[in-house]
Amino acid sequence: MSERFTYPAPGGYFSVPTQKDYWVILEELPVSPPRRILGLVGWRVLDTSYDECVASLALSTLLALITVIIYVASSRTCCSMRARRAWAAERRADSQANNSSNNNNNTNNNNTNNTNNNNNKNNKNNNNNNSSHAQTHQPQASVSGDPGCSEGKEQQQQQQQQQQQQEQEQEQQQQQQQQPPGESQLWTVHNQRFDLREFMARHPGGYDAIALGQGRNCTELFESYHSLANEKLVRATLARHYVEHVPKDAPDYDCTFEWQETPFYDELKRRVRAHFDRKQHAVFGHHADFCQWMQLVVFILGSGFAMYGFMCGKLLSMTLLPFCYWWGPSPCMHDGSHFSISSKPWVNRLLAHIGGAHMSLFSWYHQHTIGHHSHTNIPGRDPDLYHFSI
Repeated sequence: MSERFTYPAPGGYFSVPTQKDYWVILEELPVSPPRRILGLVGWRVLDTSYDECVASLALSTLLALITVIIYVASSRTCCSMRARRAWAAERRADSQANNSSNNNNNTNNNNTNNTNNNNNKNNKNNNNNNSSHAQTHQPQASVSGDPGCSEGKEQQQQQQQQQQQQEQEQEQQQQQQQQPPGESQLWTVHNQRFDLREFMARHPGGYDAIALGQGRNCTELFESYHSLANEKLVRATLARHYVEHVPKDAPDYDCTFEWQETPFYDELKRRVRAHFDRKQHAVFGHHADFCQWMQLVVFILGSGFAMYGFMCGKLLSMTLLPFCYWWGPSPCMHDGSHFSISSKPWVNRLLAHIGGAHMSLFSWYHQHTIGHHSHTNIPGRDPDLYHFSI
C-alpha cells in the first residue's frame, strides 16, 4: 500500500508517493549544499541506509574519475599514433615521388611494347589472309583427291577465326578499361578531374572527408581543408590520379563559383603556414592539452546529469542542459563532422552522431562542412548566414 511522503527541499516542500518500509535517502541526509544540488537537478538516491548512500556516491565519483583518466590517456595515445602515421606517410610520399620518374619510363616502355604487339598481330592477320588466299587457288583435283586434307584445313580456319574473335574481345575489354569513369565518380579541382577512388581508404583525413567532394567541383572545399597541408605532397598525390582537363565551357562543369588564385592569397597562405611551423608542431600542435580534455569530459558528464534532471522536470537542469551540451557533446559533433578528431572514419562518425542528437548529420555535412567552409561568410552562398545572420 502506497502513501504520500513529504520532505523539505529548497523553495518549498515536495510530496512523492512511496511504498511501505521504503525510504527516500535524501530525507535521511543532513541539510547541506550537496543535498540541495542533488534535489534541484532531480536526482533521487533511493536506498535503505545513509552509509550505503554515501558508498554509492563515492563509487560513482570513482568511476567518473577512472573514465576521465582513460579518456585522456587514450586521446594522448591517439595523438602520438597520428604523429607517427603522418611521419610515415611523408616518408612514403617522398619515396613515391622519387619513383614517379621510373614509373613514367615504365609506362613509356609498356606503350612501345603494346605497339609492337599490335604490329605482330597485324602481321599474323596478313599471313593468315595470304594462306587462306593460297588455299582457295589450289587445284580442284588435289582437294577432291585428298578429302582428309580439306577437313584439316577447315578446322584450322575455324580455329584461326576463334582466335581472332578472342583477340578482338580482349582489345575491346582493354579499351573499355582505359576509358575514364563517369563525371559522378571523379573529383574536380582547378579544372582538372582526378580518380581518387583507390586513394579514399588511404586518405589521411578519413574516408568520409574525401567522399564529400566526389562527383562535384570541390575546388573551394579542397583549398579550405588543405590550406596548411604539405602542398608538394598534396600535388604529387593528385598528379598520380590525374584523368583529364575540363574546360570551363564544358556542359557538365559546375562553375557557379570560380576559385581565384591571386598573389595575395599565395603570400598570405605562405605566411600563415610559416607562422604555425615556427610556433608548434604541424601534426599535434593543434591538439587539446590535458586541461581542455578534462573540461570536455566534465561538460559531457554534466550534460548527462542535466539531461536526467530535465526529464524529471527540474528547472535548474533545464537551464544547465543547453550550457553543458554546448560545451560538451556539441564540440564532439562539430569536430567529428570536420574529421579532425581521428583519422579513423568510424571514430569521427561515432562522436559526430553522439553529439548530433539534436540534428541530422547528413544535412549538417552539406550545409556546414561543404557549404559554409567552401564559401565562408559570402552572402548568397554560405548557408549558415541564413541561420545566424543578425
